[in-house]
Order: sequence, then C-alpha cells, then structure tokens
Amino acid sequence: MNSVLNSTFFAGSMEEKSLALDSQGFANGTYKIIGMILAVCLVHAGVGPCIFSERLYSHITSQPAPPEDLAEVDDHDFRSQLQKIKNARSVEEAREWVEEASTFLSMLGALAPIMSLDDRDNLLKSALHYYLNGRLEAVTNQLKEGLEILDVLRTVRTYPDILKSLFVGGGKPLSASEIMNLFSVVYSECGSNKRAVEEVAVGYWRDWLIDVELGEAVIITEDGEENITLSLENV
Repeated sequence: MNSVLNSTFFAGSMEEKSLALDSQGFANGTYKIIGMILAVCLVHAGVGPCIFSERLYSHITSQPAPPEDLAEVDDHDFRSQLQKIKNARSVEEAREWVEEASTFLSMLGALAPIMSLDDRDNLLKSALHYYLNGRLEAVTNQLKEGLEILDVLRTVRTYPDILKSLFVGGGKPLSASEIMNLFSVVYSECGSNKRAVEEVAVGYWRDWLIDVELGEAVIITEDGEENITLSLENV
C-alpha cells in the first residue's frame, strides 16, 4: 500500500494524497491496476489508503467536490504564478503576471483577457477548476474502473460517509496489542517441554512488538550495523 501511495501516480503529502497525471501510466492502464490493488487490500485485509484528499474521495464517490484551493496545486512553479495573479492589486499588475503564466494557462484553456479584477478572479477560478478536477478526470475514471472489482466502488458510493475513514483522515497508527490480537496461539500440552519453549517464544514475540511500537527495534545487518528502525506498519 505504501509503495503505491508513494509512487509517481500520486502527489501530495503523506497526510493528503491526490492523483498525479502520468500520461504513459494512463495509456498502460496503470491507474486501473492501482484501483484493483486498493480494492483487494480493502476486502481481504481491511486496509484502506486512509490518506486520500477530500477532493479525490469526492470524485470517487461522485459527491460534490470541496471548493478549489490554491494550496492544492502540486506544481510549485504554477502555484507561485497563480499566487502572484491572485495578489495583484491592479489590472495592469494582474496582466503582467497572467502573461508570465500564459503557457500554463493556455494548456488549461484558462487564458483570457483581463479587463478588471473580476476577470482576474474568474481566470483563477477557471484555472483551478480545470487543474484540480477536469485535468484528472480521465485518470480518476480509470482508477474507479479498478475499484469496481469485488464490488468496492458500488459499496463506497452507497455508504460514502461510513467508509470515508478507510480513504480519508490519515488513519489510526497500529498498536502492538492490535497485532497481538491478530493471532491465536495454539500451545502444546501444558507441562510438556514443547509448551515451555513455546511460551518463551511467544513472550519474545510480544516483547519485540512492544519494542517496535516504542521505536526501539531495528534491523541489524550482517556487519552488525543498524540498518533501519522498524515500525508496526513495516511489520
């Protein structure tokens, strides 16, 4: 799941992910495969992405999208240019910054004459709407095709509020006790030598999970050096 969400097909922080536009990936049907992976994780493991943006979740569930926000633009240069246009205090200044951003705006179909600051505001609204919604419509639809397997898409659209926490909000960190509860230990006969060894092994396992939860467990290389600090999500 983490590998998928950290791939080039998503943009944004690890608290809030949106789809990124990858033309080659779209041509290869990669977004559909990603949707299928997410659907299988949800149905067979009860694990959702948990860090989708509100906008992406609204697109998946066909609910009204939230108002466009300049902060959602993942391209730093374009966001900076739009910010300059937004901050313009006169028509002349707005025209200057629109000219600077004309290449991006033309690609979005949002380039328009600026005769007033109201025109400036309308241009910004159009640019944000297409960048955050229309530009990603095709890849979002392909993602939804993948989510159709195992009836996931229909279920999410039927119960968008109930299932929202599986897609949005960051998710709750795993605890050692939750992982322990995933297993039911079947011991050998009480008093046997095997039982004594099994109890020690289970004790070590539980102690190790607690160490991982506290950030005190690491993977050791053959050279005896610490390689990576483990987390329960890694486990």
